[in-house]
Amino acid sequence: MVEIPEDILLKIVNKETYQAYKDAGEKYKPDTAEKLHYIFFQRCGILTDRHSEKIKKIQRVVNAIYRVRDTNDSEQGEYLLYNFHEYLDDIKGNKISWTKDIEGYHKVPNFHQEYDAQGRLYVTGIDSTKVIYDIPFSKEAVDKLRKMQKKDAKGARLYIGYVTDGHISDHYGTISYNDFVNPDFNDIYYSKVRAEIDRKVSTEMAKSKRPDPLQEIFRPVKQQVEPGPAKEL
Repeated sequence: MVEIPEDILLKIVNKETYQAYKDAGEKYKPDTAEKLHYIFFQRCGILTDRHSEKIKKIQRVVNAIYRVRDTNDSEQGEYLLYNFHEYLDDIKGNKISWTKDIEGYHKVPNFHQEYDAQGRLYVTGIDSTKVIYDIPFSKEAVDKLRKMQKKDAKGARLYIGYVTDGHISDHYGTISYNDFVNPDFNDIYYSKVRAEIDRKVSTEMAKSKRPDPLQEIFRPVKQQVEPGPAKEL
């Protein structure tokens, strides 16, 4: 089990999420990605606040950007999520990295509380969790994320789609930058949906393709071989 010191945990976990647990008197339990982030810090020698200058030297490289709507959001707000790599020298001077998928949102729990025999409140569980997206969609926000890429790379891959509770539920890629920043979400998304349907239909038709019926009717008749002389018994 990975135990993360509080001062380092505060550099990794979302502050609002952490405070919600603290206000309820609950201990925050890091998820797998946060544990991997801590191991990256360990290998790089970042263990206390005294290493804050080294943290500033971490290079974050964005390799995928998602323009999304949440299926549970009736207002149809648009947000940006992204994948990234982080690079830094380890304590031996070797450049190492770790990878995070789907950054750009956090979850705030709504705890269920009950009174004990002494009349004190205690937490019995989590009633619900609110997903909060950190980056509203805008061309400026897209450009800012696209700047965080390797100098020799072609750029971050661009996707458009929907998320449910912070998880990508369906999305389409290979989108050009000009299409990606098009203000009309539906125009981009449904053009990708239609293109995908056309692709699947074409694939299925190719698999089940049959000969032209007319070709079957008028195909050349094979010449029959003339019977030879009967063999003597």
